[in-house]
Amino acid sequence: MPLGLPLFSHEEIWWPRANRHFVGGNAMRIYSLIWCDHDPHPSGDVIILNRHKVGVLAIVRAIFSARPGDAFILNGALGLREYLFDLWIAAIIALFRKGITIVISDATWHPRAEGDRSKTKQFHRLYAWFQRKLLLAAESPWTFYCFLSKAEVDLFRRETGIHADRVIFTKFCTQLPPNLNAIAPSSQDEKEDVVVFSGGNSSRDYETLIEAARGCDKRFLIASSNIYSDLPDNVTVKWLDQQEYYAALSRSSIVVVPLVAHPRRSAGQQTYLSAMALGKLTIVSDVMGVNDHLRPGIDALVVPAHDAQALRNAILWALAEKNGESVEAIRKSGMDLCGSLTFVDYFHRLQAIARWAPKSHLAYSSPARE
Repeated sequence: MPLGLPLFSHEEIWWPRANRHFVGGNAMRIYSLIWCDHDPHPSGDVIILNRHKVGVLAIVRAIFSARPGDAFILNGALGLREYLFDLWIAAIIALFRKGITIVISDATWHPRAEGDRSKTKQFHRLYAWFQRKLLLAAESPWTFYCFLSKAEVDLFRRETGIHADRVIFTKFCTQLPPNLNAIAPSSQDEKEDVVVFSGGNSSRDYETLIEAARGCDKRFLIASSNIYSDLPDNVTVKWLDQQEYYAALSRSSIVVVPLVAHPRRSAGQQTYLSAMALGKLTIVSDVMGVNDHLRPGIDALVVPAHDAQALRNAILWALAEKNGESVEAIRKSGMDLCGSLTFVDYFHRLQAIARWAPKSHLAYSSPARE
């Protein structure tokens, strides 16, 4: 029978920080290769393994000193080097340490780019195959996969046959630098304000945003290393370093996150949630994962993907003075929502899953290995 694991949204999880969880009479330990600089003192059962400080041998020693019922929280996507290292660690645990729970955060099952959008189709297909094989190398009855959208959860379950209770939706988070006020000057320090801001490279649909900007007389700034020709006079596309990025973001009135509609992969959560956390009127494409994180028309504006006219209409609506009260309500609602979607909250949700997992069941079937 299904165990009824809740979708771990921020409303559904709370564990006192002083709690000690016991498995088989022993206090469980959670080893995490993910850490949060904003939460330097996690609860007593969490042992942080900062791969940049402790070294590989210390992590390997932790793997083989862990007891059944202990858990490892690993990174499933961010940073190619870290991602490959963590999945290698997961495979070692799955093969040699039975009974050790593995929690893979931000699990990646399908690459972000479709084959026909990649520069080299064959490379894309090879990479996609490698990515899936690498993730399944970590498969065991004690492995739990955390995805950033409900659609990816359903897709992974269908394509692998892995037990439904081991494939979990976790809301993602904002990720703003702690020194944001220092690196982001106020608009009074600038001669020309950015009105509409957009940034990032992965899965972005800037062609649609550029087309939408042709119908506006406000200044648009796109922070991207991509190169576009035939730009309208009111659009600037350039690469920005972190300080310049957050300075432009802070000066903007509207943040647009135009995303490619990928049928098997979500993207952009950190970008639009961070913009909302700063109180920006945020406009985002209606793609996988968006409705799992926010309420359209309440926390942000959501428009059809690849629809320049719909995007232009949303921008013009947000700029219209008569809609000021509605815009302010959306800004405030989005900011309030993201107040409980920080990286600390995300890290605590992963810890909650790690604590729940060994008490749920220790003998799931593993059809992906059969």
